Amino acid sequence: MDVNIELGSKIIGGVNYAGWGCLSGKPRTDQEWEWSVEAMREVAQYAQSKPDLIIALEPVNRYETPFLNIARGCGEILQAGGHRER
Repeated sequence: MDVNIELGSKIIGGVNYAGWGCLSGKPRTDQEWEWSVEAMREVAQYAQSKPDLIIALEPVNRYETPFLNIARGCGEILQAGGHRER
């Protein structure tokens, strides 16, 4: 996030909610979901101290990650972490 701010970027996004390239071939577990929610809470708390910074989540197809494949899932992880959608 700090690099984004130094560059003047207002948005950081992508597959920032789960490990990349760690494909088990199975759906996400409840434990993986909880880890991701907790990590996103920490990221969001830090980002709140950065004015005008937006953290964007990108759902991707099931061949890239089994974690978030539809937009609704992005809203669910934000809600689970106690944060709002913009």
